[in-house]
Amino acid sequence: MPDRTIADTGQGLRAGQKVALPGTPCHGGVFHIQQQCESLANVLARRAKGALSRCKELELELEMIGAKEIGCGNTFSRELTLAR
Repeated sequence: MPDRTIADTGQGLRAGQKVALPGTPCHGGVFHIQQQCESLANVLARRAKGALSRCKELELELEMIGAKEIGCGNTFSRELTLAR
């Protein structure tokens, strides 16, 4: 007989464990929380990668066209600041 069990918040599983293993503590699992955190981490990683790509793109554009020389420096600088 186990010392303890692990289950999510599903009431059916916990009720079954209570009947089958009376007196055995049932601890909450972290699978679903971990899964949600991994999804969030993936979204944030994609956004960071996109922002980095945009930074590189703007920096290249600033260099190539000499934006300051043609009077567009502020526009590109503002966009670059937002991307960073």
